[in-house]
Amino acid sequence: MKKILLVALGVVFGVVLVVVALGVYRFDVTDDDIFVEQSDGSVVPYADINSDGQRAAAIAPGSTQQPAQAAQDEGYVIETEVEGPEDCTPVEQYDAARKVCFVECDTPAACDAVEAQIDAALEALDADYQTFSKDFTEFDGDAADLERDAEVIYAVREGEQFVVVSGKEQPRDATITKWLAAISPDAFADRFLNRLIIVRTMADDAAAFVMPSANTPQKWDMYVNAASLREDGEKEMVFTLIHEFAHILTLNNTQLYDASPAECKTYFTGEGCLHSNAYLSAFYQRFWKGRFDVETADPEDLYAQQPDAFVTPYAASNPGEDIAESFAAFVLRKQPAHANTLAEQKLQFFFDYPELRELRTSIRSALAPFVRKRIVR
Repeated sequence: MKKILLVALGVVFGVVLVVVALGVYRFDVTDDDIFVEQSDGSVVPYADINSDGQRAAAIAPGSTQQPAQAAQDEGYVIETEVEGPEDCTPVEQYDAARKVCFVECDTPAACDAVEAQIDAALEALDADYQTFSKDFTEFDGDAADLERDAEVIYAVREGEQFVVVSGKEQPRDATITKWLAAISPDAFADRFLNRLIIVRTMADDAAAFVMPSANTPQKWDMYVNAASLREDGEKEMVFTLIHEFAHILTLNNTQLYDASPAECKTYFTGEGCLHSNAYLSAFYQRFWKGRFDVETADPEDLYAQQPDAFVTPYAASNPGEDIAESFAAFVLRKQPAHANTLAEQKLQFFFDYPELRELRTSIRSALAPFVRKRIVR
């Protein structure tokens, strides 16, 4: 869609709902074009709305240029930007010029109902995530051994371009790069992501992990277990990538500095000492310090005793896993109306950062294909 419409209308999880301050636009769908009837009654060819949101030539009501002669039906359009027609569901149509899948609803109320269904579908994804995360395990092996048997290794170039530098790319590998690119903003990947290593299998059935790159320590390498994701499916792949992205978000070199545990006055993560204004530092001070003993607490017992304190059982492992799991829940769930439990307060923690709210919107848009397949049938 045109940029001005995306700004004025808002993108809701990658779905554009055609509602603005002046009212609801009606799209008259014709054989050749899409026209927009505005609240003043004038009809504007969709293509004539420029990047500043101004119409190039409005057609007066009753004019012989009205598109009604060619119109087959009228309705309200919900559309999603996609890479190709294969991303459309069976009932959607594909607009090749604008690369969108679209479906019509009869009334504004019907569009509102779809928006409500989107929220419900994302809540359902969160429930799936909680089930999936119960099987998370830590990788406890040698990353160098994994690389020697890697299926494919990508270098991440400027503009988040994934370039094969070793091995042979399989279709499932390309899918992983697609989702990682959707989740991680280009500027973030350019600054912090060095390589993506996809391996055939991983010890203890770990799904993925990240670690600072040996050759470029200010950047990170992400290791992904293709076998685990092949068994669990594409949905779980996205969950895993959100979780691992959260680790890089909260442990990169803008968040911490080199120091020994004895020298660290905030929280030592293993990678370094957190700056006092780091996300994880604030998270630790608020939700862990003086409440849970990081060194001695047993995660299973901790969750069993205080299930309302954590978004998933795996979150009880340590502050680093807690913030990664809580970030995934922040992306998938609605903002809590009342942050009564500690787990709900952790979600609200992220909403207090404007830049993280923007990031949440971006990542939710990457989930549009899952959402559409649940509600558009």
